[in-house]
Amino acid sequence: MDASTILTIAGLALVIAVGGAQAALEIVRRSQFKKLRAAMMDGRFDEFFSRVESRLCRTALPAYTREHLKLNAYLMQGDTGQVAAQFDRMLALRLPKRERRDLVGKAFTFFADQRDRPRAEQLLEEIRTWNDGDFEAECARRLEKAGAPQRKCREPHAPQRSPRAHR
Repeated sequence: MDASTILTIAGLALVIAVGGAQAALEIVRRSQFKKLRAAMMDGRFDEFFSRVESRLCRTALPAYTREHLKLNAYLMQGDTGQVAAQFDRMLALRLPKRERRDLVGKAFTFFADQRDRPRAEQLLEEIRTWNDGDFEAECARRLEKAGAPQRKCREPHAPQRSPRAHR
């Protein structure tokens, strides 16, 4: 065999190996996500937190996905202290713009509902940089009325529901 044939065979073997590794990782990712979701939904939080921190999950799932799953678990447990700490951890992550806006909107709603005005105001300052006047105004009103039962602040740039849809 000449050198070009050997290089071609080696290149094909490498492509097949990488493709196989990616397929295996996707299988592990789906399996771990399914197990995490089941543990959370069944209220097996010790198992959930142990699994989400395992080496396998840290390898298979991106950091933001793991942190978001933990946030949901703390919310399900009603542990507001852990929820606040988890928001702080997540807000410190470098995120794509869309994920960052979603996270900031959720964190703002949480802190406004908890009457944590300093944290809510800090998030509102970031929201003001988005140039989404409707969302900003809605969040500002929510902060002013904090404590009064009301609907959740809509997601940024989400279409408004008609009043009829709430019936």
